[in-house]
Amino acid sequence: MTTSEQRDRQRLWHRHCLQLERRAAITRDPLAVARLHHQRGFVQATLLGDTAAAIQAWLDGLAAWPGHVPTLIALRDAALATDDQPLARRLFDAHLDVLNRPGAEARDAAELYTFFAWIWLLRWPDADRAAVAVRRLDALAPDGDGDFLAPLALPTSDQILRLERRLEAGRTPERLTALVELSLRSPRPGDLRPLLAEAAGVDPYAATRWVEHATSVDDARGRAEALEALARFCGPYKPVLRFLAGSSGICWWMTPPGPARRSPPPPRWRWTG
Repeated sequence: MTTSEQRDRQRLWHRHCLQLERRAAITRDPLAVARLHHQRGFVQATLLGDTAAAIQAWLDGLAAWPGHVPTLIALRDAALATDDQPLARRLFDAHLDVLNRPGAEARDAAELYTFFAWIWLLRWPDADRAAVAVRRLDALAPDGDGDFLAPLALPTSDQILRLERRLEAGRTPERLTALVELSLRSPRPGDLRPLLAEAAGVDPYAATRWVEHATSVDDARGRAEALEALARFCGPYKPVLRFLAGSSGICWWMTPPGPARRSPPPPRWRWTG
C-alpha cells in the first residue's frame, strides 16, 4: 500500500469516527450511545493509532452508560498498555461501583475486580485499593479467587474475620488450616485448643502446627493431643512421628493425666530401636 493510499484510508476512518460521534449525539438510548462511543474508540486505537482519542471516546461512553463492560475492559487495557496509573485509579475509584448494583452481571464484575486486585498487588502496588478489590470480589463471587488474593491483600486481622465468616458456610480442611495458621501468627484472646483440635483432625499440617505451638508454650497435654492427631496421618511413616516426639523429649502416653483422663492411655505403637 502506497503512502497516498494509507492517507486516504486514514481520512476515511477519521470520517467514520466523526459519523459515529454525530450519531451518538442524536441517539437517546444511553446503552446505544455507549456502544457507538466504544466502536469509535476501537477505530481510534486500532486503526488510527490514536490512544488518547480512544480513551476519550471510551470515557464518553461511560458517561452515557457507566456499567458498559466492554468499555470498562477497553479502558483497563489502555491504562496497562500506556502505563497510565492515574487512568487505572480513576477507572477503579469512579466507574466500578456501578457493577455492584442490582441487575449487574456478577461474573463480569468479579473478573474486573480480580484483575484490578492483581494490578494493585503487582503492577502498581497499592495496599488500600488491593484490599478494596478483594472485599468487593468476595461480596460478588464468594467462590472466586478471593482465597488466593486475601493472604496477599488483606491485613492478618481481616483475613481471620474473613475466614471465620467463610467457615460458617462450610468448614473445609483448607479453611480450617488457614485459620489456624493466621491465629497462631496473630494471637487473640481466647482458647485456641478447640480450633486446633478440629483442624488437626482433618489436616496433618494443622496437627504439626499444633505440636509446634504446644511445644513453644510448654503445653504438655496439648503436645500429647497434637501428636495423637498427627499419628492418624502417619501411616507407614512412623519414623516421622518418632522424630517429632523424640526431638520434643515427650511421649504422648507418658503425659500426666488431666481431670478428664484418670489414667494414661495405652501406647498406640511400640517402637523398637
